[in-house]
Amino acid sequence: MKRTGAITVDTDTLTILANAYNLRTEKDNNTTYSKIIPRFLDRFKEYDIRATFFIIGKYAKMRRNHAIIRRIITEGHEIANHTMNHPPNFSGLPDEQKEKEITDMQKIIKEISGYDVRGFRAPEWDIDRKAMDMLEQSGYLYDSSVFPTWFRYAMKIAVIVMSRGRRMEFSAGEARFIFSPAGPYYPAPHNIASDDKKAVRNIIELPVTVSPWLRLPFFGTSIMAFGSGYFRMIYPFVRASKNPLIYELHTVELFDEKHDPAEQAVFKTGHPVLKAPFAERLRIFRKSMESFLDDYNLVTMRELALKYNKAGSGF
Repeated sequence: MKRTGAITVDTDTLTILANAYNLRTEKDNNTTYSKIIPRFLDRFKEYDIRATFFIIGKYAKMRRNHAIIRRIITEGHEIANHTMNHPPNFSGLPDEQKEKEITDMQKIIKEISGYDVRGFRAPEWDIDRKAMDMLEQSGYLYDSSVFPTWFRYAMKIAVIVMSRGRRMEFSAGEARFIFSPAGPYYPAPHNIASDDKKAVRNIIELPVTVSPWLRLPFFGTSIMAFGSGYFRMIYPFVRASKNPLIYELHTVELFDEKHDPAEQAVFKTGHPVLKAPFAERLRIFRKSMESFLDDYNLVTMRELALKYNKAGSGF
């Protein structure tokens, strides 16, 4: 019997990617919305997959992007909240600014499309208790900001090295999430990294998938960076796990370096995904989607949250 899984896409733009490595771009050429997101939509239509797109509000707000936002919804995908501006060190923001990042994004989507956003993922998986409280009070069904792997530190260190030490934000709460549950759980009221067996909260945490035991990362960036051999090594263990699949992709993974407009700053990042040519990344994407379709019933994150809620079979 197939288990349930979800495919998610974080829509960080190429400008955000360059800025993460402390490289500045003169302007945002909108490649992510004009080229890459449509490419994802075309591939998902080909495979009859309904995915969840974590959208950044300031890009959705641009009139030129309204059509693609509506297309995402029309084709049966979910739109979820990835903040208004994708600020670094989200958990360290003042509470007022944190709340504004959450609420402004959902208002924009509502104004554009009438769509009610009910899911959230913090930039760089950087969530804290105050933000979780805000999400719950706003009626969110789920958060998906917990990435329970030690490997996130290795990724942070890689960014520091590639940005020549100029970007060194680490949120205070990151370490505790290494040991968080690897499957859906209700965050404890005073420690969101731990499972509240009493399920006091009404918001569920849907962590990004990691491998059992060693907790190796299993998301698009790691697969694209380490190649199909890494996928073949890790996937059997992921598939054998009782947890639902929550597979995180980033839009850069389907960036076509030969045909998509991009400033040179993007190529200077040394981002591991960009070491492989687009044709190879597309091949890996296709192979992974075909494997997931063989083994999982793929749904949106909203549907997954409803399945694993207090009344569902997950608890």
